[in-house]
Amino acid sequence: MNDTGPRVHSSRLVRGLLWVAGTVSLILGLIGVVLPGLPTTPFVLLAAACYAKASPRLHTALLNHRFTGPMLRDWESDRSLTRRTKTIAVGSMLLMVSI
Repeated sequence: MNDTGPRVHSSRLVRGLLWVAGTVSLILGLIGVVLPGLPTTPFVLLAAACYAKASPRLHTALLNHRFTGPMLRDWESDRSLTRRTKTIAVGSMLLMVSI
């Protein structure tokens, strides 16, 4: 553990539960990419938060991924998403609702 990164939970049971929650959230986020009406971003953010406490290796993998990385880095640095990300999200929701 270092002082700059998130602290891994000390309980093995809690880490396991966080890993399961993160994995389920990530799967739901991936399904949300192709399934209209199911949001992607909140599930990916939740997965990253769970992995930060359960598995620094998986958290780092999400941060370095070419699709999820920029969104997660923006969220972790500014607690906000870029205007482009918000515009794409709102536009895709409007498109799906109009269809």
